[in-house]
Amino acid sequence: MESLSTYVQIMIYLLVFIAASPNDTAKKLSDMMKEKNIHKVPIIKENQLVVGIVTATDLIRKCTIYSDFQMRQICNFLARMAF
Repeated sequence: MESLSTYVQIMIYLLVFIAASPNDTAKKLSDMMKEKNIHKVPIIKENQLVVGIVTATDLIRKCTIYSDFQMRQICNFLARMAF
C-alpha cells in the first residue's frame, strides 16, 4: 500500500495540471472548465497550497450579482454545460 505522502504527492502533481491561481478571472476559470470538461477548479497558491475550490455553481451565483458583458458570457456558457 502506498504511503500517505506518496498519495499527497500524486494529488499535488495532478493539481498542477488542472488548477488556477487566486488571481485568475472568472472568465479564465469558465474557459478552463469548458476546455477540461470539469465543474470544479482547485485554487492553488504559488507554494502549492490549496486555498479553495471554485465550482460552476459559484460562477453562476456570481452571474446573479454582476451583470456586465463578461459575466453574461460566462453565464451563457455555464447554462449550456451539462451538470
